[in-house]
Amino acid sequence: MPAYKSYHSYLIESLKDPAEAAAYLDAVLEDGELEPILLALKNVAEARRNYPLAKLNPM
Repeated sequence: MPAYKSYHSYLIESLKDPAEAAAYLDAVLEDGELEPILLALKNVAEARRNYPLAKLNPM
């Protein structure tokens, strides 16, 4: 496992895996609080920003 400079960089790298991102969002959504949900969405978007838009939108 590579060394990370911060928890945030580790989190963003982990969230590049769609299964990890889904589990992360599920856990945050269970709580139902708006602020953590918005932060989680921001983190997932940051992790996936290099992915083509077509991969993010399955329609």
